[in-house]
Amino acid sequence: MIDCEGKNSLSSNIDNNYCPFIETLSFGSDINIKCNSTYLIFNEINSLALNWKFTNQTSICKQAKTQQAFINQCGVKRIDSNYLQVSLKSLELKEEACIYCRINYKPIAPIIIVTPLEYGDDVLYTFNITATGLARNESFEILWAKRVNDQFRISYNYWFLEKCMDQSIRILENAGRTIKFTVEDTFISRVEFIIRRCNGTCRRYERCNDEKFRNEMASNYFHVPDSIEKISCDSDCLSGIVSIPTTTYIPSKVTTKTTTATTTTTSSTTTHTSIPSESQMIIMIISGVLLLLFIILLSIFIIWMVIKKKAIIQLTAASEARRLLVYAAFENKNLFNSFTKVYEYLMHHQATVGDLCRYFERYFP
Repeated sequence: MIDCEGKNSLSSNIDNNYCPFIETLSFGSDINIKCNSTYLIFNEINSLALNWKFTNQTSICKQAKTQQAFINQCGVKRIDSNYLQVSLKSLELKEEACIYCRINYKPIAPIIIVTPLEYGDDVLYTFNITATGLARNESFEILWAKRVNDQFRISYNYWFLEKCMDQSIRILENAGRTIKFTVEDTFISRVEFIIRRCNGTCRRYERCNDEKFRNEMASNYFHVPDSIEKISCDSDCLSGIVSIPTTTYIPSKVTTKTTTATTTTTSSTTTHTSIPSESQMIIMIISGVLLLLFIILLSIFIIWMVIKKKAIIQLTAASEARRLLVYAAFENKNLFNSFTKVYEYLMHHQATVGDLCRYFERYFP
């Protein structure tokens, strides 16, 4: 296909020693994988956990929730020069899978924005997946995408496979850091994507017919090892709430077994945070700025009118009492200065004596 990071060797789908990626067998479970050169941590984040545990269940490896171990413990081993591998077994699925964790992997950490458009029993979903963790010259691609219906699973669960995509997918934008597409489907409750860096040589997202799609689905095996990342979009995300993964980092050296997940590097993250959509935030900011500007202008106008009116009234009163102007503004510096503004206003509009007389008539009918 394409030459991407981590593609070193191909394990055939007929290889009995092939161990599938945990990302492909953990559908419905958000996972978090982190490692450095000597240490690996795996955790299922959501409550609907599939109970993935280390296959090697020696005493030190019988752990309740978070699975963590040093290299050469619990089956954790180094493969190639950049990866750690360990075998897992699901207590719920009774299946085995492997973690292939790239050492000190920096997550792509994409933001998912979904716009659903309902019509009848179907929905037109528009997905905008933007990668925030990429360097300027990096790109990413979707390798795999699977979804589940609200009520039942159908035979065609996949949207994207490694070599082609379903005919219902329409790519709107593929700009390296952003992938935008539409798909017409029934109401769905969850979608999971597997993505990876491809650095400018990304796939073309070609459609394939039903027969070819079925064949590709039956041989959906990834290269081992590979730097892939799983992200998910749950019911909140599918209704339009932005999905943002959170990422943490692991130090390059670990000196204790009790290192926690809050100090680690991520290779696969699917935690979500619900915030207002991007368009809503922009509208709120613009509305707030315009409201503030309106209030400021209105305040200036009111102050100006009060000062101008007061200055003219005092000027008239001083004239009626046959007193000098200085008496009208006695011990009132602000009022005195306001006469300058009146003068500048009249000069700016080239007001005549007749104009001033008509202006006075507004206050003394």
